[in-house]
Amino acid sequence: MHKVISSASNIFPKPQPAKLQWFALHTKFKTEKYVAEQLRKKGFEAYVPVIKVTKRYSKKIKKLELPLISCYVFIRMDTKDKGRVLETEYVYRFVSQTGKEEPIQDDEMDMMKRVVGEFDGEIKSKNLSFLIGEEVEVISGSLTGIKGKLIEKSGKQSFVVELTSVGYELHIEMDKNILRKIN
Repeated sequence: MHKVISSASNIFPKPQPAKLQWFALHTKFKTEKYVAEQLRKKGFEAYVPVIKVTKRYSKKIKKLELPLISCYVFIRMDTKDKGRVLETEYVYRFVSQTGKEEPIQDDEMDMMKRVVGEFDGEIKSKNLSFLIGEEVEVISGSLTGIKGKLIEKSGKQSFVVELTSVGYELHIEMDKNILRKIN
C-alpha cells in the first residue's frame, strides 16, 4: 500500500491572478496618444484624458483634442510588468512622489474621466449656504462624485480638486446648486 504524500496542487501551485493597478507615466511632450497606442499593442490598458479645444486662427478654425495633463499617460498594469512598460518608446519614467512608482486609486481615475466628460449623472440637491473652507461634493452633471474644498464664494462657487497620487490640483467654477456639504 502506497501513501500519497503530496498532491499535484502542492507541487505546482496555481498562478495568482495579476493585481492590476493604475499608474501614471511621464512621457515626451506631445507623444501621449502615441505612447498609449504602443502600450495597448503590448496588451496594456492605457488612458490619456483629453479635452476638446477650438483654436481660432486668422483664416481658419481648428478643433483639437489635447491631453488634460501634458506628458502623462495612465496605464493599468501589474508591477511585474514595469520593465516592459519602461522600454516603450518615449516613456521616461513612472510618476511618483517618493521615488518609487505609486498606484493611483480607481476613484481618482474615475474623477479624471468625469472632468473630461466621459462620465455623466444627475442628482437633485437642496440649496444650502456654504462657507469658504468647507468640504463639498459635486452631486450633478459630468463631475458627479468629485470632492473638494470651497475656496472662493461669489456668484458661482469655486472649489479645489486635488489628485493626490498624481500631484495636481484643478480649480473649477461650479454653480452652488450642484454642490452639497460633506459632513
